[in-house]
Amino acid sequence: MLTIAESKIMASPPTMSTVPDTGSLRGDVLELLRRSNLHGEESIALFVVTIGAHHLATGDTFAEIREEAVGARATSILDQVLDRAAARGAIDPERLTPRVRAVAFDLFRHDLLMTMRPLPDEDIVAIVDEVFLPLVSRR
Repeated sequence: MLTIAESKIMASPPTMSTVPDTGSLRGDVLELLRRSNLHGEESIALFVVTIGAHHLATGDTFAEIREEAVGARATSILDQVLDRAAARGAIDPERLTPRVRAVAFDLFRHDLLMTMRPLPDEDIVAIVDEVFLPLVSRR
């Protein structure tokens, strides 16, 4: 069984250490979600069971465990992508509320946890194209 330390490593994959720069917000967010989608089904199930056991033992929520493992690093990568897009004029910075900033990854995590398997690429594209980009685009 995975230890909490090993689960924290999974919550903070090394592939998220660099900020993508594809030249477009769409490409950058797709790249971040695709990097996050690299774990196999067995790892996802084991991760969920370990986090659940830790929750029962400590009362820590998934959000608290994620914050301890990843901290501000995960949001800072997305923030850099969003700030760069805003500087290019590609998105309206006034629309970047905390909820809007988080929605693509919130939906991704939801689908991952509900299906217990990596998302098909078409689902990742749908999150970006049908939900996230319409929320941040200039009207």
